[in-house]
Amino acid sequence: MALPQDDALGALHIPTTEDVELLQRVGTRSHFELEMNFPMEKYWEIITDWTNISWVKDAVKQEQLGDRVRQVWFDRGTTLKERLMSTDESNHSLVYAVLESPMPAKAYEGTVTIKATGPGTTFLTYDAVYIPNDGVDPVALKASVDTNFNARVAWTKATFDTAAQPAT
Repeated sequence: MALPQDDALGALHIPTTEDVELLQRVGTRSHFELEMNFPMEKYWEIITDWTNISWVKDAVKQEQLGDRVRQVWFDRGTTLKERLMSTDESNHSLVYAVLESPMPAKAYEGTVTIKATGPGTTFLTYDAVYIPNDGVDPVALKASVDTNFNARVAWTKATFDTAAQPAT
């Protein structure tokens, strides 16, 4: 699998079909779920607008780099580049690949799927699959990813769940 990083000319490696198939076969997986009091249609509109980072925990800025690729800056000074691989309107599913990040992984793909579970209620699942860099313990990386995403789930609920927000 080619590493998803900049080459000497600054061109990003966009994952190929073979890259994705390998990732799905041998990657480490993490899975997260959340039900929130927030309209599914509104959340879908937010996450499928690739210029909108309001749903990305700790993101402070983004820049579109072309061909559905964006760079995102975070409040702790880190950045990542990611590409929107696909959206499926009928299943309300979005897939993206991380092209560059400080995470010690040579490949990463995330899938966000949402469904309405009632009036104004959304069930969100997030599935991630990734391949650690050579020499990185996959168990330790999974523990780190799971810790970070548990924090993201709590933040998402606090940020978007109307029942979790204080009355004004």
